[in-house]
Amino acid sequence: MIKVLFTETGDTGLGGSYHSLKNLVELISDEVECHVLYSNKPEVLPEGVNIYTYDGYDLITTKSICRTLANKIYFKLLSLFPKSKRTIDLIFRRSFLREIDKLITKKNIDIVHTNNQPFRDDFILKDNQNKNVRLVAHARTENIKGAIITHDSNGSVNYIFVSSSVKKLWNTVLNNSRGMVLNNFLASDIKRDNCKEEYSYCYLGRLIEGKGIFELIQAHVEILKKFPKAKLYIIGDGVLKNTIENKIREMEVPLESIELVGFIKDPQSYLRRIEVLVLPSKKEGFGRVLIEGMAQGCVAIGTRTGGIQDIIIDEENGLFLESVTPYEIEEKLIKLFLNKDLLAKYRKNAYGLLEEKFSSSKYKRKILSLYMEIT
Repeated sequence: MIKVLFTETGDTGLGGSYHSLKNLVELISDEVECHVLYSNKPEVLPEGVNIYTYDGYDLITTKSICRTLANKIYFKLLSLFPKSKRTIDLIFRRSFLREIDKLITKKNIDIVHTNNQPFRDDFILKDNQNKNVRLVAHARTENIKGAIITHDSNGSVNYIFVSSSVKKLWNTVLNNSRGMVLNNFLASDIKRDNCKEEYSYCYLGRLIEGKGIFELIQAHVEILKKFPKAKLYIIGDGVLKNTIENKIREMEVPLESIELVGFIKDPQSYLRRIEVLVLPSKKEGFGRVLIEGMAQGCVAIGTRTGGIQDIIIDEENGLFLESVTPYEIEEKLIKLFLNKDLLAKYRKNAYGLLEEKFSSSKYKRKILSLYMEIT
């Protein structure tokens, strides 16, 4: 049985990469021995046979009182001495590397599969480049600002890109066209016959900058003028939670018309009764929440960015936002709320796309083929 060590160096334990990794590990663990090393423990850990999880310390990403200062110093040094990234990583991130080394030796690891982005995980890939392990780097984000890549001088890394858009973007800094596009798969069952709340819609994801949450709340104020019974659910947690609460009070949004749900392990319990899921992100690596919502009968509204372009077919199974503005969000929601036949059409078409394009069995076949090929 192939033994794979997955590394996750996300900052929060809440992001989409954590959920996607959990889904991946649980999907393949019947055929692969999966070891998962986190720099921040996620809210929900993967479960199943042949799954082993570990906590590691990374000065740059592990939540601690010194992380903010460490980040400032780390990125300042990178800006001053970009060619010394390898040395800087060794100084700041040595603890996490040591934990990886221990696991590789102790567990006889065949493959190290980094799960965040090639820039962030550069120190892992570079450190293991000449060891007797194979390397896989999973690019799940469009965020390449300031990316410095030092790890792939001899072409030893096998890349997986979560969407065509992400591949195109990362290849500008990787200078490498190798690697396969592998969209996230649908991890839940499709449930077609849900009882929906009329004029209900939601945001699902982290509460952080760049997600269009404030524009969505502003649109909600206008939506209420046309649909007084409309209800907005904001599902998720993050650094903007208190700011969002203050904004809602400041704008005097009727409290019965909006619910801050927070983070929940089972968002499907909400998605089953919500008509529309809105993802007004300015950048999005894939948009996994859209396929989760579609599987529960939510019609998708999203921006033309990242993998959202691989999910939404405009005016066939959902609607694109041409810009992240309150007016644009309001216009798309009104279009759907005024036409129940359109909602039903998009919902039906979405079910077909999920079955055809985001099958877990197809995904499993491709990832296992890659592992077999490189070991």
